[in-house]
Amino acid sequence: RGLKGRVDFYRAMQNRAAPDATLLNAAVAELTQALGGQTEGNVSPADFAKGIYYEFTAAEILNPRADAKISANNSLRDSVGTMTARDPSAPWDSTDTRRAKLIPRPDGSLNGNGLFTNWTFSFATANTANQVAPIPMLKDEELVLLRAQANAELGAAGLVKAYADAQSVHAAYGSIPLPAFTTVAIARRYILREKRLSLLFEGPQRLVDLRTYGYLNNAYLPQELPTDPFNAAFPIPRAELNARHLTNAPACSAS
Repeated sequence: RGLKGRVDFYRAMQNRAAPDATLLNAAVAELTQALGGQTEGNVSPADFAKGIYYEFTAAEILNPRADAKISANNSLRDSVGTMTARDPSAPWDSTDTRRAKLIPRPDGSLNGNGLFTNWTFSFATANTANQVAPIPMLKDEELVLLRAQANAELGAAGLVKAYADAQSVHAAYGSIPLPAFTTVAIARRYILREKRLSLLFEGPQRLVDLRTYGYLNNAYLPQELPTDPFNAAFPIPRAELNARHLTNAPACSAS
């Protein structure tokens, strides 16, 4: 049900200018079922880590994130770790403990191909614990925030419920409450903030959300190099085009 709820939310957002309310309501129902029927704002933080995980063991295969060569964009450290002008409409909670996921590189700065960084992720440090640490595929914390996203897109009727879920996650890590969700736009910004911090380096959720909301640009995703492109959609593989007797990819019709 959790995976179905995730899929139905993103299906509902194919036209973000007019999300499909039927699919949004279906997603809310499916995510609630996946959360054991727990209503908005009432999922215990003790349940957030429950879910489906990739498991690793030293005798089989090690966690590929535990690699000293993995680094973080310096701009990511600025936008995740501190209050910056990049996101003035949603100020950071300076007490949020999830910021500790980004740490100084223990072996110094990393340079190459025009890039330079002093930062990495706490779970990328190549130690024994990280090498066998599981990676979540889908956990209850994400389901709660997905439900918040779906409720928020339902407008006034769902904003209070969206806030209850988003604030329940935020309160598990920070002491400064989120502001009230008075508009869909405000709800989007703060829910995406919570997803970004909770799911950092656990999967492609951030990139999917930026595409979904039309935020895939330098205002929300800092470029590492001025020439970095922002691909608003995944390219259609040539084999798929050939199978449909198409020479070029069709234009995207979504808003």
